[in-house]
Amino acid sequence: MKGLKLIIAICIIVIIITAGGIGYIKYIEKKEIKDLTEKDYEGYLYIEENPEIVIDGQLPEKVNFYGIYYSVETSINSYINYIRKNNKNAVYSMLDKEYIKQNEITVDNVLDKVEKYNKDEKFIAIEIYNLNGIEYYSYYVYGRIGNSEVYYTVNYDTSSNAYSIIISNKEEYNKNIETPGKSNGGSEKKIQNLNFNTIFNIKVTDATKSEKFFELYKSELLNNTEKAYELLNQEYRTKRFGNYKNFEQYVAKNKNELKEIEIKEYSVITNDDYTEYICKDQNKNLYIYRVNESKNILDYEVLLDEYTIRDSADIKEYSSYTDEKKVSKNIYIWIQMLNNRDYDAAYDVINENFRNKNWKSKEEFENYFRNYFSSHYDIEFGEIKNQGTIYYQTITLIDLTGKNNKNMTIIMQLKDNMDFEMSFNVE
Repeated sequence: MKGLKLIIAICIIVIIITAGGIGYIKYIEKKEIKDLTEKDYEGYLYIEENPEIVIDGQLPEKVNFYGIYYSVETSINSYINYIRKNNKNAVYSMLDKEYIKQNEITVDNVLDKVEKYNKDEKFIAIEIYNLNGIEYYSYYVYGRIGNSEVYYTVNYDTSSNAYSIIISNKEEYNKNIETPGKSNGGSEKKIQNLNFNTIFNIKVTDATKSEKFFELYKSELLNNTEKAYELLNQEYRTKRFGNYKNFEQYVAKNKNELKEIEIKEYSVITNDDYTEYICKDQNKNLYIYRVNESKNILDYEVLLDEYTIRDSADIKEYSSYTDEKKVSKNIYIWIQMLNNRDYDAAYDVINENFRNKNWKSKEEFENYFRNYFSSHYDIEFGEIKNQGTIYYQTITLIDLTGKNNKNMTIIMQLKDNMDFEMSFNVE
């Protein structure tokens, strides 16, 4: 029952804007409060050693509720946005009052005392722990702004529906999440609601969850390739990359493109053991997030395509296709490989005589496609015909940048299960 009041509060309101098929949270602008002075805060500077009333020995726990996670993250982004707008009153009202006192912060010097970040970079919460009181809650937050790791403590007072922020660091964060709380027989700390620091009440949808997993993993890809590799499904990463070094090279070669990826579509599939959030970027590449929500909302693993691992259901569905549909499906998969810069897989399905004639190695094959098929493509299918078991399918590759479409004829032979081999002519 301890966290019930906050959970009920967090679940009430959502502001979602839909754009390109995906929703995102709009940061609510607070009304201006002018001419604030330190006198306005005098009654809120005192802090007890333990600000919340907790069970003795209670350890902070990972946040496992989407609404709280988004509310805390949005509070920090609101604070950062006010820094960028040079709104000293808003920033001052959001900071924890004991933190203000310890660091000799005033309304006039507050913008000189806080960190500054690039205006285009959003804060992404990677990990949040909470220590819950009755009406006062502390959240210990680790996240990133661009490639900078940052740490905050965000305190909530549900009696006033207000929050305060403490700028922290890695050492303090680790200490906080490992330190048990001590029972407090006195009253809990109170936070004055000064309008700028009103708790964000957020209802989370499949759209916002899909966007969040996409955003989280993109941040890991760009800033922590070891973590990004660990997050890949174990069977998938072994089959697709073999080892971490290959994955690291893949990210390094494609980093400029990865910086620009944006989620454009999503779908959600609920399974017995996990929920799949399937995202597609502007380049038609897939990112599949398998989330064990019963364990923790951020306990997820990733697959970067739908062709590396094929289960019995995939094979059963494929076997029900006509040969013509199988050819179309295989061509779609091959173009996925090219869009995904998975040149090893694309090379492996090329007819051996054809590839030996045209490229001496996988490296030459990759260089050829990076030079002559440098964009990302959608497919228009044309005429299909066959000579015995050999199929000839004409296609047009639609350049997603609108620059240079390509006409091709794919020559394909179907094999057992979902295997095939192919060659092609470019017109």
